[in-house]
Amino acid sequence: MKADPLLEAFARKSPVAFAQALGRGSPEEAAALIQDLPGELAIRVAGTLTPHHFSAVAALDLGILLRWLERSGVDAGVAFVSRLSREQGLTLLEALENPSLKRRLGRALRYPEHCVGARLSSNVLRIPGETTAGELLSQLRAGQGDEPPRAVLLDSAGKYQSVLSLWRLTLEEDPGRRVREFGIPVAALRPETSIVDAHADAQWDDNVWLPVADFNDRVIGSVDRRSLAEDNDVTPVEPLIDSAMLLGQEYLRVSSTLLDSLLKGWGRL
Repeated sequence: MKADPLLEAFARKSPVAFAQALGRGSPEEAAALIQDLPGELAIRVAGTLTPHHFSAVAALDLGILLRWLERSGVDAGVAFVSRLSREQGLTLLEALENPSLKRRLGRALRYPEHCVGARLSSNVLRIPGETTAGELLSQLRAGQGDEPPRAVLLDSAGKYQSVLSLWRLTLEEDPGRRVREFGIPVAALRPETSIVDAHADAQWDDNVWLPVADFNDRVIGSVDRRSLAEDNDVTPVEPLIDSAMLLGQEYLRVSSTLLDSLLKGWGRL
């Protein structure tokens, strides 16, 4: 079925805004509307959906997803496949007929067991930095799951910038502020990095998960220390310690922000 011309024009003009609009409805409704879009456009829109809504897209018939991939660009294809489960991604990869796309996607999916890429979680919400706080909060509330999403901020070219502080976002009173202002500078791991080296990264002192990006700075997933410790000679950190660390980290950041606001207010008296 062909997409409504107005909806397709909206999606082409702003895939992110279109995805945010879909996020206000049910995941099933979003999947139904997306599958009527042209393949390359469907891939771009689906890549910016929340994990809750993306799950309905991932459940579509394999033939539909394969048709999208065959008509997509390499960057969009990598971003889309990296959000699927590893098994589903490899299944699509084997069915692809485009040799160039198949080769590039293969690099994003097939990593040796001793590398970070073999431990990726696809549950990462990719947020353009120019999105407003109000838009993102509405989207998150509509797709709220059992756990807070892992969220990263992207620049205008879709490349990784920083990790989003969800705590600071939820405390924000101005819905018009751009979410790039709530970014936490965290260096992304590379998928080819060894698990032993990744586990020794000093950033674990301040973070319970880290983003993973390829050599083009395209986010392909995330890892936490427990996933790195599975079947490897590294010692896992207890979840309680991870949670306490995250709370302490966010408490200090928010306290610093509030104190700065108070001092500015006193300066105007």
